[in-house]
Amino acid sequence: MNWETYGLLGMGAALAALTLTRSTLTRKFRDKWIGHGLLGEMINCPYCIAHWTGSIFSLDKHLSKSNFDSYIVDACIVTGMAVIFVGIMLKLWLYQEAELDRYRQLISEMTSKLKEVGNHKEV
Repeated sequence: MNWETYGLLGMGAALAALTLTRSTLTRKFRDKWIGHGLLGEMINCPYCIAHWTGSIFSLDKHLSKSNFDSYIVDACIVTGMAVIFVGIMLKLWLYQEAELDRYRQLISEMTSKLKEVGNHKEV
């Protein structure tokens, strides 16, 4: 495999991991496993799932061959890239959530100040 293929497979594995661990489509399945120890924690962890999706995404070139050593190298590279992409995407996602929280707080403060001003005018 070339580096472009590694990157694309890593990005696909990262998106699959985020979809499996953060999507509303899989929420019911994940909620059933919460509280079931280590397995429940891993199902809700995008980093943990990225390792599995990276390994699975690496299989396509190796199913017809019996070259296990090459599969291990490819799986490690794709998994590493998937974990890096998951980290970047989560940082961007969490940053956006933090920004939204900051805006919500500002709106709440402005609303309470407007209510105070309205109450003073009525008196």
